[in-house]
Amino acid sequence: MWLADDPLKEVYKRQRLLMREGHVVWGHIVQANELLFESGNGDCPAAALYSPDPALDGQLELLREIAHGLFDLKHTQPSDPELSVFARTLTDELERLMKVRVPPKLTSGYEVYYTTIMVPRKHVPERKLALPFFPLLIAPQATEATMILPWRFWTTELVDQWLMVPWEA
Repeated sequence: MWLADDPLKEVYKRQRLLMREGHVVWGHIVQANELLFESGNGDCPAAALYSPDPALDGQLELLREIAHGLFDLKHTQPSDPELSVFARTLTDELERLMKVRVPPKLTSGYEVYYTTIMVPRKHVPERKLALPFFPLLIAPQATEATMILPWRFWTTELVDQWLMVPWEA
């Protein structure tokens, strides 16, 4: 089975816990399988970031800047070991990291984490990524796993924005 040694196995094992005990934070895509930008049936992984810091709640522009800063490391070889982990992972596109702290020098000092998520198409409107941000469930005391909050729990405003505004990276 493909998931046996995959860190994403934890996401599937912890879905009920996340739905029961998790709290909602904003997630932002760093890099995603290009299939996710078109409607479809196959679920795919993506690299995302999030912050448990209440000061970043709703700070989508700052999350976007951090995500772009991480993505800019792709195809580079930084001498800084903290940055080289992200450069290697983003360049490889198959390596999965779970809940790795983004260096404060890239986050204006905020507590921000990079993680691999699975994007279940049934959890997002129109079964595709239309915006780079979305609500994530986290339960940091119980698991490193995160999951997209199923869209039936999203605000009407967010669903409307998702359906009306095409995302251009």
